[in-house]
Amino acid sequence: MNIKDYYSGMSRLYIHQSILCVIVFMVIIFPALQITNFFPTNTAGILILTMLIYFIFRHIYFVYKSHSLPNPSIFHNEGEVLLMLEPSPVTAYQGKLFSGSGYCVFSIKKGRKQAKKALFTITDHRKNTYWMAKVNDFGIQLLKIRKEISFEALKSDKREFHTTDGNDYRIVKSAYTFSIKKNGMKIMTVSRGLMPISMQRIFSASTPIIKFDRQTNEEERIFCLLLYFTN
Repeated sequence: MNIKDYYSGMSRLYIHQSILCVIVFMVIIFPALQITNFFPTNTAGILILTMLIYFIFRHIYFVYKSHSLPNPSIFHNEGEVLLMLEPSPVTAYQGKLFSGSGYCVFSIKKGRKQAKKALFTITDHRKNTYWMAKVNDFGIQLLKIRKEISFEALKSDKREFHTTDGNDYRIVKSAYTFSIKKNGMKIMTVSRGLMPISMQRIFSASTPIIKFDRQTNEEERIFCLLLYFTN
């Protein structure tokens, strides 16, 4: 998936919501208005019409975006360092992360809780590999698809985690940024409002930007993303 597919999916989502609003208005609200002039009925009608107008404008916006975007392949790939975060049009997904060239790199999907553990499935679209993560009050376990534990961090404080190999990870939050430090060194930063102008043809200006240190391995990156989504 690339960012053009994402915008196309969003445009379809909003047109479906618009159709639903029309059906609700025609089947429920309009007949009720013919029978009575009751205040709650009028209010519901105004609310449905307002939602319909909003959904139509959002549909038009995403149709425009999907057709005005250049082919992502003409952009220089930002590689492993810069990833963009966009909410997914599929509600089952916690989020999708795109590279600077507009291609989807990671998808994170939240599953059902099991024995007070939140389960996540992470897809690495570049390598077509899958990971499973178990998150609870005691820490995070990252498993490969064969259920082998490849990374485990135990929570030592509200914002601190410790691994068996002696590494310490700490969450640092501020009003506009979210970062994670490993042994005092920053390895991931999430910021908003700093989108380069050249990238705004693909991503909105308010899209969060995720930057990883070049030395972080794949397990650490997925671990950092899970910390971001669960804190």
